[in-house]
Amino acid sequence: MQHRPKSERLFEEFCKSRSVEPVALKCNGKKQPDYELFFDGQKVVFEIKQVEANAADRRYNATLKSGKMAAQTRDPDAVAERVRNLIERAADQIKSYHRENADIPAVVVVYDNANNSYTDIYAIQTAMHGWEQVTLSVPSNGQPPTVVDRGFGRRNNKTFRPDKNTHISAVATLHEFWDMATKERQLGLRFYHNCYATNPFNRAWWDDKNISHLILTDKVEGEFQNWKPLTS
Repeated sequence: MQHRPKSERLFEEFCKSRSVEPVALKCNGKKQPDYELFFDGQKVVFEIKQVEANAADRRYNATLKSGKMAAQTRDPDAVAERVRNLIERAADQIKSYHRENADIPAVVVVYDNANNSYTDIYAIQTAMHGWEQVTLSVPSNGQPPTVVDRGFGRRNNKTFRPDKNTHISAVATLHEFWDMATKERQLGLRFYHNCYATNPFNRAWWDDKNISHLILTDKVEGEFQNWKPLTS
């Protein structure tokens, strides 16, 4: 039997622990998402991806396990690029599926198998919406610069725009962790909703104590956008 990725095994475990049966989709020579799930009769497809450890990740984790202090210098966009590439590959598979199922919500699930913060909130924000920038106005009279705006950069490193990947409803991150109070192993999902989605994922379909739903705040001139809880 072919070895199955840890991310798929954990996702199936998570679903079944909540009495949701994941239906594996067969390729049949076509690009397909991994699973169909049903919520009160509503079909949603899920594509599961995992970040694998590279040499730098392995060195960092080996140092931590040895009990020594570990440090690393990381470019936030380089971190996000690894996640961004997975999302783009998943988007291609989902787009193929949507040629015959255009109205089905679709979620990309990312698991950090490198164990090195690839699914932290800021890494996902940068992967989805690009890096942030501060726009300055520099007076010609020698006065100090003033801030004109704060927000996402205009350069084309965004995975989601009003004209790009609108067929993806959300990116979700899958987490394995231990409850501090009970010391029990837990699994959780954090949904980052795509504000440009043609077929949004309804928060009410899947929600419990280990599932959270976030969406970007609206753009306000002069301010950065951040994640906020999705309440409806």
